[in-house]
Order: sequence, then structure tokens, then C-alpha cells
Amino acid sequence: MQQNDIFYRDTATLMYFNYKTTKKVVYKRKIQDNGNVKMVEKDDSFNPPADMQEEGNFEKVEKTIDMWYEGVMVMGTNIMLQWKMMENMVRPQSASQYAIPNYVAAAPRMYKGRIDSIVSRITAAILDVIKARVFI
Repeated sequence: MQQNDIFYRDTATLMYFNYKTTKKVVYKRKIQDNGNVKMVEKDDSFNPPADMQEEGNFEKVEKTIDMWYEGVMVMGTNIMLQWKMMENMVRPQSASQYAIPNYVAAAPRMYKGRIDSIVSRITAAILDVIKARVFI
């Protein structure tokens, strides 16, 4: 094992990561004799021939949804401690194929070499509220 100055012998540096990818969900849509439509979920290798679809009165329907995966890797090695699909992915009500990430990053604004943070922007408004409460 190579000795690296940021990786010490008695410590381990872990990298927690997550990434978004897509997954195809395939359904068999069958129209029954009474006119009802039945949807049966299939695996993504389901690919019946066209003549079989016409005879059986069914069709292959697929949709693509967003999936988030998370994992933990030991830095400096090829060891993965964890890698799995995330549980309880938040999906907006209007679009169930999209998933919202569990981390949302916000980059601060720079103005004349100074970082303009949210706290510095609302400090003046908070002081005005405090002054108004004192005078009441």
C-alpha cells in the first residue's frame, strides 16, 4: 500500500456520495374483453414480438423515472463500504417520474471580493424588527 500524506496509517478518510441516474419501468398493458385495461409490471427485458402483441391484445408501455443512489467509499483504496439505491426518494406530486435530491447546494454571491450570505442580507431587516418591538 502506498503511503500518502493526506491518508495516515491509523485513520481512514471516507467519502459519502450520491448521484442521480434513470431507470426504465416496463408494463404490459392488456385490454380485456369487457373493455377494462390491466397494467402488469414487467422487468426491463420484457420484449414480445409485434405479432404476439396484436394477437394477445396487449402492448408494451414503458416510462423512465429518476433514481438516486448513495454510497460510502474509503479514499485512497478501491473499497466501497456501502452502495445502494436511496430509500424514501421525494417526488413532486405533479411529476412522479422526477426525484428531488436530498442535498440542495446554494452558492453564495461574491460582491467586491466579499461573500454576500443570506445572514448578511437579512440582518438589517431583523434589526428593524427588533427596534420596532423596543419602541412599542
